[in-house]
Amino acid sequence: MNAFEKPWPKIRRELHNDSIDFSDEIFNTLLQLLDDAVQSMTGKPLSHFGLPSPVRTAADSVSSELQRELCYDKTALMSHVTTNESLMTEDQRAAYDYVVDAIGQVKSGIFFLDAPGGTGKTFVLNLITGSIARRANLPVFSLLRGRF
Repeated sequence: MNAFEKPWPKIRRELHNDSIDFSDEIFNTLLQLLDDAVQSMTGKPLSHFGLPSPVRTAADSVSSELQRELCYDKTALMSHVTTNESLMTEDQRAAYDYVVDAIGQVKSGIFFLDAPGGTGKTFVLNLITGSIARRANLPVFSLLRGRF
């Protein structure tokens, strides 16, 4: 038996309280929360670190990241995109139009936006993301930041 499988006696001893009642459901819920937190920080599941994986149902498998991405104020998003589209420079607007038009025409592809610091890359990416999410009513992609 794995030390993580049935920790109830040890937890009861450490808390000096034999009346605490833990269930497998509570333990699994805690594993799910821990697994979500670890995956959001490292991109790896608990099992990668030698810990037990939570049992997930189909409903549980919808990541907390996706749930968070779907919970946004659509009116505020539309207002933000509409207000800020007019603030883009000519180069920013060209990149924005290219990506938004390609996605609107259901063309597949990978888009890279590379420019020196301070040129508004994050501004443009946020507008692209907002524009697409506003139209599709879904989060469309994730942004990777950093050097590869």
